[in-house]
Amino acid sequence: ESGLRDHVMRLSPRIAIPGSLSLVGGGPLYHVGGPMRVEFRVERDATALLLDRRGDGSLVRLFPNRLQSSPGVAGGEVRVPPQGQGSMRVEGSTGARVLRLVLAPPDVDIFSVAALERAAAENRLSVIDPPYTVN
Repeated sequence: ESGLRDHVMRLSPRIAIPGSLSLVGGGPLYHVGGPMRVEFRVERDATALLLDRRGDGSLVRLFPNRLQSSPGVAGGEVRVPPQGQGSMRVEGSTGARVLRLVLAPPDVDIFSVAALERAAAENRLSVIDPPYTVN
């Protein structure tokens, strides 16, 4: 999984599948232990992978997760990781962070580096990555 995470963080931002990623409340500044709500939406059926690159460089997968195990998202659906509703608590190191949402068509294995490379070369991926800060 770490090879996949590293590869995903090297992808350049692009939009091939319409979608959005939002940090709701708190703006771009959050505090360790405080609430944070992340939402993403896709305009058409897709597979999704959401990572959080923390200030110390570590990568945490927020979606899919043990509570929302399928990477498939239906068009028009809004997902709120990790549990599907409410806020999560900010954990880990302080500093600049980046959320990275990768959207691919349903036929692309979102967990395969080779499949992601092919989809990127064919301009079939969206990569959305808003920054935020934790102190």
